[in-house]
Amino acid sequence: MLANWVSSCEVDGQVIFLDILANRYSRLGKSLGEAVIRGELDDTRPDFQEKIRTLGWLDKRPAVARSSSRSIIDAAREHSAEYDEGSAPKRLMASALRSLLSAKIFLALTSLDSVLSNLQSNNARAREATADPAKRTDVIAAFEIVERAAIGKDRCLQRSIALQHLLARNGFESSLVFGVRLNPFHAHCWLQDGDLVLNDTLEVVGPFQALRAVG
Repeated sequence: MLANWVSSCEVDGQVIFLDILANRYSRLGKSLGEAVIRGELDDTRPDFQEKIRTLGWLDKRPAVARSSSRSIIDAAREHSAEYDEGSAPKRLMASALRSLLSAKIFLALTSLDSVLSNLQSNNARAREATADPAKRTDVIAAFEIVERAAIGKDRCLQRSIALQHLLARNGFESSLVFGVRLNPFHAHCWLQDGDLVLNDTLEVVGPFQALRAVG
């Protein structure tokens, strides 16, 4: 059984692994990948067995990752298709800019596992708050306006971490979903609330196979 900091999925006959502690994606052929997932390496090469042991993926020690995964829900809706952005309050735009800058610094100074553990703490605080569901539209609209001017749409982890923090501060939970695709390999992440994509479109996330959700 894989350690709790490792997630996997099959894409086009390959098995992709995400190691949260190492902040690294790895790819194996289907037979080797499935052997690793089952924890049955006796029929694999000794050097391969040693590599997996070094990575610690099959380590039976108690969990060492601070963050944990949750069940993946397939994306079926997108926020932009369901809500009108409207006019974003200025104070929310200022908060959005602060969240973006804070996320950039946080990602540079701490491990991915710590970032994801903080995300879960944000959600725990959001659950204790009372929020007007209509306000989420304003929060996302403000964030989208600011991010287009500040960083564009190519820094998916910074964008998602920043928006998750802003949403949680205003009483809204969200999950961070990691996905991959092949030919060529590309990784992406986005926020969801259930099956609702909050900061991307179904057209963009559709080609990606989700392999880990945190929230």
